[in-house]
Amino acid sequence: MSKFNQPRKPHELPGATRNYEGGLAFEKSPMQELYSLVCTALMGENKFYESGVKEDERLLHLIAQVAQDSPEFILKLAAYARNKMYLRSVPVVLLVEASEIPECKPFVRKWTPHILRRADEPQEAIAYWISRKGDVGSRGKNPFPNSLKKGIADAFLQFDEYQIDKYNRGGAVTMRDVLRICHPKPQTAKQDALFSYIIDPSTFNPELLPKINMKKKFLKSEDFNKARQYIADGSITWEVALSKFGNRAEVWNELDLPIMATLRNLRNIIESGAEDAKQKAYDKLMNDEIIRRSKQLPFRFFSAYKSLAYTIGADKMLSALSYALEVSTKNLPTLPGKTLIMCDNSGSMSHNISGRSNVTCSDIANILGAMSNRFSEDALVVSFATSFSPVALNPADSILSNMDKIANVSVGYGTDAHKVIDWIIQRDLAFDRIIILSDMQCYSLSFKDDSLFQSTRKYVSKYGALPIYSVDLAGYCTAQFPEELPSVFSISGWSERIFDYIARTEEGPQTAIEEIKAMQA
Repeated sequence: MSKFNQPRKPHELPGATRNYEGGLAFEKSPMQELYSLVCTALMGENKFYESGVKEDERLLHLIAQVAQDSPEFILKLAAYARNKMYLRSVPVVLLVEASEIPECKPFVRKWTPHILRRADEPQEAIAYWISRKGDVGSRGKNPFPNSLKKGIADAFLQFDEYQIDKYNRGGAVTMRDVLRICHPKPQTAKQDALFSYIIDPSTFNPELLPKINMKKKFLKSEDFNKARQYIADGSITWEVALSKFGNRAEVWNELDLPIMATLRNLRNIIESGAEDAKQKAYDKLMNDEIIRRSKQLPFRFFSAYKSLAYTIGADKMLSALSYALEVSTKNLPTLPGKTLIMCDNSGSMSHNISGRSNVTCSDIANILGAMSNRFSEDALVVSFATSFSPVALNPADSILSNMDKIANVSVGYGTDAHKVIDWIIQRDLAFDRIIILSDMQCYSLSFKDDSLFQSTRKYVSKYGALPIYSVDLAGYCTAQFPEELPSVFSISGWSERIFDYIARTEEGPQTAIEEIKAMQA
């Protein structure tokens, strides 16, 4: 036996560290850590192991660190988070922070229109800058970054009169402030009239701006009958109607809500007794085309479902939400062969993803697990915590029904993920891929140095290398596998797009980081 050339123990490997629970883990590279954090961040929100303040500080540190070697990656990541993950706040933070970093400045302008996609987002960007640096322009002495100023000006030209009017609301930063600070140059007579109107409403030109109805500006709470026509033609948004006329059945019945607003307000609609609005919401949720265009993440439908679970008169709507969830996942690729799907239901996963959400990390693990089962040719789903339990699922059942089965097994509160791998080795079960859905804070309650990495290494030595998809649902600073392992792919976030990523990766291996690096403006 060799005396010196022995295999290194896991804790001796480069990057080996301990996670929040003291379990064996591995440091992420700054770029991987930034990607993981961004795709799971809802700015300022506490997590099970980390306060919102600490997480925000970590984000700012990582932006500055990654920008030194890969400055354009910060902007590409912001565009990826906005357009692929459908996040809104964290892309703004990435953009504005990048505008202050000399190495990033050359890339800010070209990426800004790909990051600020909604007409209120230029205001958000300026408001974030002011929150960090203080007032700009005539209101303060702080210079606003020129690259960001030009980028916002370009982005502002994307929005038509309807979008401008819809999001021209109050706030610390107004659209007038955007024009004052960034000076976008109108390209058409309509844009010239629109910008003049934003600066001074008395210059309103009804011929060039027919979608703006000035009468709505002066409506009072008792003028609801007058407002009906403005609601009908879309010149009063649902937010304005509710703020002026209140949470009343007659108001809801007049509104034609977009799908996101529908999901957020279902309980209000039902409890107000607004039967027409209830029917409109039901029809939207049952409309395949509307659901496909909505780009809502599957957990959004589950969140609405969960909020209605004990609401009287919601049975029909619950059925529609279940249907909408199915439609939102219809076009996912099939995963051939045998797939092991591991869903983390430990104590730390019970934390809500935000203070305003009723959805937990385990909810997301279980819903993605049920979806994985649906689109796998042959799958074994296992719920794990201190112990583990295989879950018998019927792919023909609804995703919500199967999700419920995964959640309702008793497995304790620890995070002994390695036991699942040890068990499949004992049972001599070979798989084509493994998908792990977790906050990646695995450890051993036996206080031995058992780890997911060690058990997986044993599995690979017996059956050969296979793709392992480590789906990080929390974005903490450690991983369960060394980053350089060629068959391990680290993914982050709560989107069904992970399945597209898995399908593409198996056609030709590419990490999520490489995919972001390859993006073009």
